[in-house]
Amino acid sequence: RFGILAGQTQDPVVQSLLKVAEAAVASCQHPLGGPPDLSVLNSHVPPFHRARLLLLAGESELARGQLPFSGEVSAQVRTLLTQTPDLDDALAVRLELCIAESSGDWAPLLARARTRKIARRLSALVLARHARYLANRADPDGADAEWSEAVEQGCLAKIHADAANWLYSQRMLASRYRPQLGDPY
Repeated sequence: RFGILAGQTQDPVVQSLLKVAEAAVASCQHPLGGPPDLSVLNSHVPPFHRARLLLLAGESELARGQLPFSGEVSAQVRTLLTQTPDLDDALAVRLELCIAESSGDWAPLLARARTRKIARRLSALVLARHARYLANRADPDGADAEWSEAVEQGCLAKIHADAANWLYSQRMLASRYRPQLGDPY
């Protein structure tokens, strides 16, 4: 429907949004979950839609086991976050998570999560993603501690399904790195 309506106008914002929507749909329909084409992002795309397409690209790459962003895209996302302070908190934090995964610089985001400068449910997500990051880099003790804190924060935030998934991840980590000691959980 949007394509039909977009065909009736030459407004550059509408035409840009059509390209963004087409890129997102193509990414979601890709059989292997390929990231969207970011070349459709231009100055006519509103910041909210730019952020959502960048997040789709980053999390698609992460799901494929790749780094979410290149250095250039990370810089673009940082600029977007700086210039758009009214961006939805969850969207902003998830973009920051993609940057942290790409750069390995978790300190600012972890500090905000641990001091509860972001919502508890987002703090739990940050801690869980950092735990996964540490587990992927063969730091089982660090990952175990982060998952414990993520589960605790997730339960307090009443996101029990996510907390349960993080607990299962923690148990899987224990079974891989500590099989001879038994399951401490």
